[in-house]
Amino acid sequence: MKILTYDIIYELTDDLSKILLDSIEPDRVEVSQGKANVLKIFKVDKADQIIGMKVVSGEAQVGNTVRFFRDGEQIAEGTVKLIKHLTNEVRQASAGTEYGFLVATSNKDIQEDDVAEFVRIDMRKASLKVE
Repeated sequence: MKILTYDIIYELTDDLSKILLDSIEPDRVEVSQGKANVLKIFKVDKADQIIGMKVVSGEAQVGNTVRFFRDGEQIAEGTVKLIKHLTNEVRQASAGTEYGFLVATSNKDIQEDDVAEFVRIDMRKASLKVE
């Protein structure tokens, strides 16, 4: 056990705030990046699929979480491992263009005409301020 002594109350409150913040897990915040329509699917192996998609809004980046929806219901989730445009590997895909996405997912039920949503997951430090 550590015993701390203070001459100024503000130093105590600063240290207590720091100790409390260090003990709280960061908040997981999901930020929608973009949407795409599934055009074609190519099986690679058990864990990966190459999915041809046209980005219709926003953008997609390598490392994004991608969720697949059919009739408004989520059917699969995975991670974008690679994006290709024609023969070039790119880091992000912009709206209005078709790309090939290498996606790591265990669900193989993805079909043509499904809708994909790209999500970036941010970890934000907790705050003691009341809003």
